[in-house]
Amino acid sequence: MGELMVISRSLSADGNFAPSAVNFLKNIPEKYLFHAQQKLRHPAAIYSFSLTKISEALGKVIPEYLAKSSEFRYADGKQFDITILLSQQETLLKALQEHIDDCYLILKTLVDPSAVKRTPLFADRYVIENKLPGAKYFQRAIVTVKSHLQIANKLKHQQGRLRAVAAWPPASVHFGYFLEEPDDKGVLGPSADIHPDQGAFSFSHDLPFRLWDLYVCSEKLVEALKTALSTLHGFQLTSCVAAEPCWCSVVDNICKVPLAIFPKEQQKPLARFLMKDPDTLEIHFPVLVNVAFPKPLKMTLPPQNVSLSELL
Repeated sequence: MGELMVISRSLSADGNFAPSAVNFLKNIPEKYLFHAQQKLRHPAAIYSFSLTKISEALGKVIPEYLAKSSEFRYADGKQFDITILLSQQETLLKALQEHIDDCYLILKTLVDPSAVKRTPLFADRYVIENKLPGAKYFQRAIVTVKSHLQIANKLKHQQGRLRAVAAWPPASVHFGYFLEEPDDKGVLGPSADIHPDQGAFSFSHDLPFRLWDLYVCSEKLVEALKTALSTLHGFQLTSCVAAEPCWCSVVDNICKVPLAIFPKEQQKPLARFLMKDPDTLEIHFPVLVNVAFPKPLKMTLPPQNVSLSELL
């Protein structure tokens, strides 16, 4: 496991608990922006719009997860239904994937379209092929983040489906999901690409982990913006206090997610969102936890003709 990383956000210093880019984007001088010429929103508006989609998705997923965990806590392996939760999770995954594209749109606002030599359709290719300083850094820096969202590609383009799974420790339930797709023999089961260890994702592990990725992506975007503005214009981008009120509820909800992981996830790095005090949020990664599981551990799936073996 790698060295512990900590991202800290403060209401008094930052004005919000949101990812850090919100504190920098409004400080980009208009004279260095080409969003109007590119027919794009102001970069601060692009980011805010993108975060709103994610916060709205999280605002549905986490309460639904907590409600279903409470509803089925004592079901002890009986049939359960989290269809709505899976649908909401799919919306979240797609919003997170779109956020990567939105970050490239932000970088695109720094490119003068009258001076470009290439005009590829997609913003990531546009900024890289036109050699925007910082663009290749950002591309390399978020390779891991982007790989974690391969599941969204399969949902959108390969008809992958999220399937529910539950583990049942005494007087508790640990809900999760896996991506179902056909193997090379046409047999439906957990995707070998997404689940190389054939282990499902618990919501308890997955939700904080994906939110951590969002914060990391924001940090890398800020570094890319700083590089572009410094190299092109000699301008040193700094932060300002910025409000992002909807994000307080996101943080409040993510801190309520219980430690209800699956056995295989004990060896996987976990992100922990911790309120050090009402003013300060700290996000720690990677964290390993030890949860005692009974043996054997009861697990169930809704009827779907998929093998139960190895999922946990």
